[in-house]
Amino acid sequence: MLLYHVVNPLAAVLATGNLVLYTAIYTPMKQTRPVNTWVGAIVGAVPPMIGWASATGALEAGSWVLGAFLAAWQMPHFMALSYALKDDYQRGGFKMLINVSPDKVPGVTLRYSVAMMLLGPFSFLTGITSQWFVLDSLVPTSYLLYLAIRFYKNPSPTDARKIFRYTLLLLPVLMGLMIFHQID
Repeated sequence: MLLYHVVNPLAAVLATGNLVLYTAIYTPMKQTRPVNTWVGAIVGAVPPMIGWASATGALEAGSWVLGAFLAAWQMPHFMALSYALKDDYQRGGFKMLINVSPDKVPGVTLRYSVAMMLLGPFSFLTGITSQWFVLDSLVPTSYLLYLAIRFYKNPSPTDARKIFRYTLLLLPVLMGLMIFHQID
């Protein structure tokens, strides 16, 4: 109710919807279906969209690009983490892709690493960054792609940990570059 009255109804609806998605769908789904990771990526993508809606009162194209960055980032990040912690997820009773179809994890990691590279141009095309972001974002996302290709060709816990650690750095670097190259 506070968001509704103090900020705006759209931000309140997004926040409430995300809370319901997280508690009623994502959390129970972790014990039943590996698709929970994709639902979790949506949950993680919504907060910057809430921020955008709070600032503008709308969900413009830029808010969707920010959400897409967060959703795409979460996949190589989480797939790498799950690869390294497969046994822990199994013991916890979670139905993660690594426990159901471990051979698919490197491919998912690779596909979403490619998606991260493609989001740079969308940031420019939607008018939230300059064209220089497209070029600058290629440096960190190309390295993610390199790590993902290595992991895809020869999956190992060592390469999975490298991807996981790199994604911890990648997201703040990309967000910082977006701020640096933002269009006022």
